[in-house]
Amino acid sequence: MAAGLLSLAAVAAPADAWKLPVEIKKLDNGLTVVVSADHSSPTVGIAVIYKVGIRTEPRGRTGFAHLFEHLMFEGTPDAPQGVFDRVVTDGGGDNNGSTHPDFTSYIERAPASALEALLWLEADRMKTLAFTQHALDGQRDVVKEEIRVNVLNQPYGGFAQTDLPALAFSRWENAHDGYGSFDDLDKATLADVRAFHRDFYGPNDAVLAIAGDVSPAQGFALAQKYFGAIPSRATPPAPNVDEPAHTGEKRTVEGDGLAKLPALAIGWKMPPRGSHDQAAMIVLGELLAGGGDASRLYQALVKGSALAVQVEDFTGSASPWEYAGPTLYTLVVTHKVDAKADAVLAAIDAQIARIVKEGVDPATLQGVKTRLLADWYDDLEPFMDRAEHLAILQATWGDAGVANKVPDWIDAVTSADVQRVAATWMTRDNRSSIERVPDFMLKANDPARSDRRVKAKPAPAPPKPHSGTVTVGAPQEVPALKPEAVPKQDAVSKPEAAPKQKTTPKQTPTKPDAGAPAPVGGPSRPDAGVPVAVGGPSRPDAGVPVAVGGPSRPDAGVPIAVGGPSRPDAGVPVAVGGPSRPDAGVPVAVGGPSRPDAGVPVSVGGPSRPDAGVPVAVGGPSRPDAGLLPESSSRLDFQQPKAGQAAPTQAAPTKAAPTQAAPTQAIPTHAAPDKSRPAQSTPPAPSPVAVKPVPKPSAVKPTTVPVPTPVSSPAASPASPASPAHDAGDGKPR
Repeated sequence: MAAGLLSLAAVAAPADAWKLPVEIKKLDNGLTVVVSADHSSPTVGIAVIYKVGIRTEPRGRTGFAHLFEHLMFEGTPDAPQGVFDRVVTDGGGDNNGSTHPDFTSYIERAPASALEALLWLEADRMKTLAFTQHALDGQRDVVKEEIRVNVLNQPYGGFAQTDLPALAFSRWENAHDGYGSFDDLDKATLADVRAFHRDFYGPNDAVLAIAGDVSPAQGFALAQKYFGAIPSRATPPAPNVDEPAHTGEKRTVEGDGLAKLPALAIGWKMPPRGSHDQAAMIVLGELLAGGGDASRLYQALVKGSALAVQVEDFTGSASPWEYAGPTLYTLVVTHKVDAKADAVLAAIDAQIARIVKEGVDPATLQGVKTRLLADWYDDLEPFMDRAEHLAILQATWGDAGVANKVPDWIDAVTSADVQRVAATWMTRDNRSSIERVPDFMLKANDPARSDRRVKAKPAPAPPKPHSGTVTVGAPQEVPALKPEAVPKQDAVSKPEAAPKQKTTPKQTPTKPDAGAPAPVGGPSRPDAGVPVAVGGPSRPDAGVPVAVGGPSRPDAGVPIAVGGPSRPDAGVPVAVGGPSRPDAGVPVAVGGPSRPDAGVPVSVGGPSRPDAGVPVAVGGPSRPDAGLLPESSSRLDFQQPKAGQAAPTQAAPTKAAPTQAAPTQAIPTHAAPDKSRPAQSTPPAPSPVAVKPVPKPSAVKPTTVPVPTPVSSPAASPASPASPAHDAGDGKPR
């Protein structure tokens, strides 16, 4: 609540808003350290940002930056594979990793008592890695499986992230797909891994940020203690990523064998980071598509013309403030089959032209800016996210203090600024677009038709990934099923659960119709098959609400605490009892007059249980309906058990139908440790550290990427074309 009030106050008066405490220091080896002290809860967030990403990976090694991010969780000589995760999670924390065009991020959160242990682990993997062929081969297969699951066999395949940059940008560094090709991934060697770590993972190419229950002096001292002795390294020159200005619109068409609706991905080149137009462009994007159902484009395309069914937008791979090189503002519009792409683009152009001509009224503009300000403060609230944002801003802007400048930049945007950037940047000449069309809408010989198809057989399962990868769980073996046992499914549909099979109940001599389906019944159930609400001769009060009752429930509707003629001791505590419970209060093991065999094991029984020891499925004289499913008997066959007693019968077990395991869903996060692997001994930290879990305070919210479950399935159709396809370039969802 306090944080919420703080955010509202900040939104109301940005100039006088609360400022995030930010202290910055550079160590002698070049490592930049950022500390943001906040003692509102005894927890900390840590981020280590390396200034290397998709743009930096070498030619012929596409996907290598992402692959290397996986390998950072595969252990070191002093902290073998699995130790990193175990120390973090056993101490009550969690962690994440993501790869972007301009940087790679590693983040953790934990109780403040675990701070030194986490810093030791981060410094340890900055110094060196295990560099084993086993780890490289395993994680290479994991990355390939991510591509199969999230791109090749997913509707739209994340085309707005993987394909649009290739159309919009001229330089290879900006245009290539960060997931990489299978051929390039196969070419990666241990020598490549060692060289990449040597060249780009030194302290002089990194930023360490600590946020939470730590003072600046303590944070800087611990950074010096654990990172200060790591020597700086020579860094290769940064690649040239400058892009020429667009001189005309770029368009193309792609086929999709899995999509059910066509979609458009439209990208406009953003103003350079730090330019006067950046804040105004961010406000314009929020006005066009950032407000959900209230946005201009949703109202025009979905509610108004009904051309589209969904409108989404995003800027770059992280927040619109966190990029260094050329970046796109991207719209993704899923439209109807009978709507033409030209009509959708014309409708978008009309809304942009309206803004250029009319501007934005003060109330609407203030609402847009308020949303942006609220989102910014909300993103900075959790300590782990705060540390990550500060480290990214330091890496991309050279100043983590930008976090306190963004609110003022947003507040300063005027209607004239929005008009200017709309006329300057949101033009056709600055636009690139891909029309993603389902194959059934294309002619058989159309070169745009996709060669992606759902395979008849799943791709061979890769080796079990090591804990510390960014997949959820490990690929699982699927038992062989007969073809007819698996219902034919649409490629993008969520697998349906197999219908439950009922076990045929066994018959007993006391009920000649036992085993007959409840809707059919038999001679002992003349009203079988009649809805309970209607009833029959064996249920004269059927259909009468329980609160009203009927002849078989004379005290129905009377509170249990009061009772009635059928419950003379109602309201009397069980421990005291009454005329219907003379042995109430006597331990079951001892019994009383109404339980002469109390204390005798059920398997032996006694005079009140002559069929004790007989399996429930067979029964006996005191259980004439034993073996019957509840729905196979009349309602009056079952009585409510008294307090402390077990129900007289139990349902027969239901045989579970074989189901097919859902495919492993890769997400932009580092997975929890593989508990099935042998435990590794944790390396001794430089000093004893008491890692004690503490209750999570309200100030620390769950990460934007939930703790992964062993298996998750792809999104059900229709899939969102704008959904981040992988953690190589879109990072964790925000």
